Amino acid sequence: MAALDMYTERGKWEKCIEIASKQSYKILHKYVALYATHLIKEGDAEKALNLYAPHGAPANPPELQNLQEDCENLTKSSEANSPAHEEFEQMLISHYYAT
Repeated sequence: MAALDMYTERGKWEKCIEIASKQSYKILHKYVALYATHLIKEGDAEKALNLYAPHGAPANPPELQNLQEDCENLTKSSEANSPAHEEFEQMLISHYYAT
């Protein structure tokens, strides 16, 4: 995982996610959540939402906590109450009831 952390530190998120996707589900969703948090802080909530589409929402409680925090960060961003925000919340709620 040190290599994955190195990629995140250098801003090479796509490469990090690509490698993490070949690891375990838990590792993948750790880095998906970190990347989504980074994107939301950078003001790119739509890209954060789209990041979850190919990888799905995590089923593990720690990753769900990260997803909830991402959603809370989204409410503080310029994307608050936007269609992307609404879709992100719906995805989180749908996943909650599906697991």
